[in-house]
Amino acid sequence: MNKEHQILNKGYAGKKLHYNAKQAPVSIDIEKILFIKGAGSYSDVFVEDRIKAVTIPCFLCFIENYLKEDDFLRCHNSWVVNARKIETLCTKEKLVIISKWGVPVSKMRWNLVKWVLADKGIEIRNKLKPGIINLRLTEIKGNHKIK
Repeated sequence: MNKEHQILNKGYAGKKLHYNAKQAPVSIDIEKILFIKGAGSYSDVFVEDRIKAVTIPCFLCFIENYLKEDDFLRCHNSWVVNARKIETLCTKEKLVIISKWGVPVSKMRWNLVKWVLADKGIEIRNKLKPGIINLRLTEIKGNHKIK
């Protein structure tokens, strides 16, 4: 069994992401995941109602393949978003808005993301609303309240 299969498994009802940390096992409810940022061989999972992201030692591409059937969408080389949590698509900044976060969409994936979200009836806006944190311009460090 390879390392990725040891890190992630579907759990009983197929609704949790499991990771065996050194201190204790971590279980993340898939429905509460907002988005995931890949950084090399690690990924930061941003979850509703958590103070900070959960970092797991797993490539983003593996997590993306694992979550595809659960309505997750690759919008950038380093980002996967929960399509059910997207509130708005901002055309000027090329961002998807989830909660207070503006997650970047790459030029290469822009048309695909735009059409998928249009089919879901997601609002498309030209400008960013005040109070949205543009993650294209912001380095995420330390504690950030997600909700």
